[in-house]
Amino acid sequence: MLTFFFTLIFIAEIVLVLNIISFINKCDKRICELNQTFAGVKSSLSDGFRGVRIAINSLNLNLNKVQVVIVQKKEEYKTIIIKNIITGLLFLLLSGNSKKIISGVEMGFAAYDIAKKYMKVLNS
Repeated sequence: MLTFFFTLIFIAEIVLVLNIISFINKCDKRICELNQTFAGVKSSLSDGFRGVRIAINSLNLNLNKVQVVIVQKKEEYKTIIIKNIITGLLFLLLSGNSKKIISGVEMGFAAYDIAKKYMKVLNS
């Protein structure tokens, strides 16, 4: 009877070990499937981040180009304003009598003060 009892316990342990081994194999297969899925997602995420990085770099380059154009336009407008002021002052000075010359000189000093303040605002 004791032999039957030990045999029964041994068979039960074998069945239990086989179930545990089967469960471990199923878990291993599932983990391998998840690993492959994550590898695919990782590559697509990597491609997406690469595209975002390229977009940010191109945006940065375009912003630098816009900054250069703004600086060029600023210089152009400065020269245009200075030319217009000089032309107006010369017109007043060359147009006639002394009252106009005095008012032209006063306007020149006023224009100089305004331009000086305007340049401070632009440079800051």
